[in-house]
Amino acid sequence: TRLITFTNLPSYGNIRIYTLTGDLVRELEAVPPEMKWDVKNSAGETAASGVYIWEIVSGKNRKTGKLMVVK
Repeated sequence: TRLITFTNLPSYGNIRIYTLTGDLVRELEAVPPEMKWDVKNSAGETAASGVYIWEIVSGKNRKTGKLMVVK
């Protein structure tokens, strides 16, 4: 099982994962101190290999970054 771990999460908020073209792949509730993504989209299918953008939003705070899925 592949998992991607998000660490140092805020006490509340959401993690959103997007394709490079801006399509929402998955939205997860941030559960501190870390959250594991099972590399599946909202339909339960395994995400394709490639680069994705992640966004964590907590109130007025927002943080983004890139991650890569390799099969």
